[in-house]
Amino acid sequence: MSTTPFLVSCPRMPPKLPACDPCRSRKVACDHLHPHCSRCRDANLTAVCTYRSRPFKKRQIRSISNKVREPSQQRNLDDPSTPASPGVLLKRPRQYPNPGYLGSSSHTTLFDHLSSGNSPSSDVDDHDQDREKTRHKFRPSLVNDEKIAQGAALIRQVRLSAKASSWVLLVEAWTAKGVNLPLTDSFTMQCAETAQHIVKNLGSRDEDIVTLSKKLFLHSCSSLTTGTDSTLKDFCGTFCESNARWETMGLFFTAVSRATIDLPCFGFLYNTDLERRYLQRLAMQYSDSCLNLALSLDCLNDLQLILQYENFILHSLVDGDQSKRFLLFKRALLSD
Repeated sequence: MSTTPFLVSCPRMPPKLPACDPCRSRKVACDHLHPHCSRCRDANLTAVCTYRSRPFKKRQIRSISNKVREPSQQRNLDDPSTPASPGVLLKRPRQYPNPGYLGSSSHTTLFDHLSSGNSPSSDVDDHDQDREKTRHKFRPSLVNDEKIAQGAALIRQVRLSAKASSWVLLVEAWTAKGVNLPLTDSFTMQCAETAQHIVKNLGSRDEDIVTLSKKLFLHSCSSLTTGTDSTLKDFCGTFCESNARWETMGLFFTAVSRATIDLPCFGFLYNTDLERRYLQRLAMQYSDSCLNLALSLDCLNDLQLILQYENFILHSLVDGDQSKRFLLFKRALLSD
């Protein structure tokens, strides 16, 4: 018995024929007749009915490669020390105009402030002295008359609508329940007492309000100077009492708005839910205004970051974590 395997012959695919140029451009069927297809003869297009010589092969772009290779070969001929490599194209790296530059926080900018001729200890001492000199120096490039006017307008609103003494009692009753702001629980009352002192001792003249606005901006521009031996009292002294800044006022208003969430009623301030919501929104609006004024100075510090976080948490509780305002504050917080 024969063991020869049975071979099955598969039918071959018909060859692929090219279409003429008119049929190919119009994307219609072509019968591939030569010299002219039937469709072109019927449409009187025999004059343009032509077939491509290499229809199914990609065109080799030699003109561009030759143009690129010619200067390289010319350089090799001019410079005998350079080995000729006509098959390899040498690409020169293109560097960024100023690599590593990150603005005012770049290492180049920071190191430019250090003098190379002095010792490290003298550099630190000189830097501390310069910082102490510029600590209370008003910088007109950061604070202009427009910002001072915005701060004065906010102070007028707070003076007319806010009851500072009653709001401090609200925050005090709120913290007595064991509730507080997440990051400022150690100095929330200091901020509240500072805000009460500012509003209570504020004069009635417009000059006093403008002076207070300028003073708050001045302190917000200055850095929080602390050392390894600084205590909590020393840290609070940099932004409370006579060194009050916009961040201090913002933390106080944030605490007032947060207190209305946990205290459904509070004596003569609010007794109904409508009054509570009004005070809640008003204090949050003041907190937003203080934060925006501090951020407009472009002087980032730890207290400003704390206010941003507390204001962000406040909006998540009042507006909800799916509201548009919450998402805007979230994007602003993440960008910093």
